[in-house]
Amino acid sequence: MRQRAVVRRGGFTLIELLVVVAIMALLISILLPSLARARQQAKAVVCLGQCRELAHGMTLYHNESGNYPTHQWYLPNNVRLRWFNAMAAYLGGAPPTGSFSADLPRRGSVQSGPATAS
Repeated sequence: MRQRAVVRRGGFTLIELLVVVAIMALLISILLPSLARARQQAKAVVCLGQCRELAHGMTLYHNESGNYPTHQWYLPNNVRLRWFNAMAAYLGGAPPTGSFSADLPRRGSVQSGPATAS
């Protein structure tokens, strides 16, 4: 009689696949919090940069006009303009009218950072 050789196919067992999936899940659970922290730090850096830009704009405004902008004033058509809107317009981040209605096209603003935009 001839003996049959036991030939094993080259696949993975269910246990091996489950172990690999468990290891991948563990690595992902370790990695995600650090990615979230890095994203939050990047948002904070952008916000600080925008605060620095507003301060720079206030300095430039003061150097040009000899004073800081008032708290608020009114433009034609009774449009109220506040100092932070004036600085955004001065720095090119807002419509020049100072009106922030939804009808006007918005440019990049120095007033809202990525942490506030949702």
